[in-house]
Amino acid sequence: MNYEDVENLAARAKLGDNEAKEKLVSNFNPLIWNISKKSFVNSYDFSDIKNECYMTLFKCVDVYNAEKHCFVGYATTAIKNTIYNLIKTSIRRNSSEGKSAFILDGGLDDFLTLDMIEDLEDLILSELDRIILKSAIGTLTSGEQELVAYIFFEDYTLRDYSKLKGISYNIVVNRKRNVLEKLKKSLKLPPKDGYLN
Repeated sequence: MNYEDVENLAARAKLGDNEAKEKLVSNFNPLIWNISKKSFVNSYDFSDIKNECYMTLFKCVDVYNAEKHCFVGYATTAIKNTIYNLIKTSIRRNSSEGKSAFILDGGLDDFLTLDMIEDLEDLILSELDRIILKSAIGTLTSGEQELVAYIFFEDYTLRDYSKLKGISYNIVVNRKRNVLEKLKKSLKLPPKDGYLN
């Protein structure tokens, strides 16, 4: 997914360009299909979940502020929150029969316990978090991605990275701070209740 193209498509789609909307959907198809395949909500099938994601994507287009230049992160987070709210609503609606909040397949013989459902929900949400974080990291430059990989995933210290790259420790500290600010902006959440106005 080319983030600059997506920004351009989002701006054009907001102005009512139907071709831009179609291209935007094409860019988000892999993410939406992947999330929809992995999400199990009572009384929703694959296409229902997918359609909820597409509706959220178009709500994002309507409310998005193009000056922020982080549509991919914004839309991805909103889609994740939509799925999370579907799961929460389903569990709340079926609280007396919590074990039926998820349907894994038509041939499931044993019912899930409430603890198993909570574990499954955590698993789904952690996978969605991973997808969103990967998307946000994708917005960084290659040098910034390398810094994130060394510091957060390979457990190098800032001093180790400074020595490895032959740059001063203070420069590494500033780069880390800037990268974290970029990631924070990219991961900005929609309104608190999870729904877009």
